[in-house]
This record gives sequence, C-alpha cells and structure tokens, in this order.
Amino acid sequence: MKLRIWWHPQYGYSDIFYTQVGSVEEAKHTLGLLIRYNSFLYSNRVIDSSVNAYGLEVQKGTDWVEWVDERGLAIADVIRG
Repeated sequence: MKLRIWWHPQYGYSDIFYTQVGSVEEAKHTLGLLIRYNSFLYSNRVIDSSVNAYGLEVQKGTDWVEWVDERGLAIADVIRG
C-alpha cells in the first residue's frame, strides 16, 4: 500500500507539499511535527496565520484518494483523537 501525506501550508497559497510515508504511524508522526512547527512559526510571528490543511492519501490504481481508517475517520480526526 502506497501512502503519502499532503500539507497545504497557508490558505491563499496555491502549492501543496506531498511526501510519501511508509505507514499510517509515520504519517501521524510527520504530520504531528508539521503541526507543531507551524504552531511555533505562528507563535513567534514568523508567519501571520496558523491556518493550514493536511491529510493522508492512499494510492488506488493510478489515483490517490483520501485515506480513512476502519471507522471512516480521516487522519486529521485520528490525530486529534
């Protein structure tokens, strides 16, 4: 199963960052780091907005689709607990 996380750093910014991960646990860890880093940047006034979006996708054939767990929860819901 191929997985990749996506990170949209700021609304209004058109590019999205993608990187492949080896597991859902790695995705949770990597997204957690990005969330904390973004919060650090905002708290220290390096950026003027902490608004971002993120997710985890799984490859199905040639398409990438949003990953959900067995309960139907997206990675953002799983991270928030």
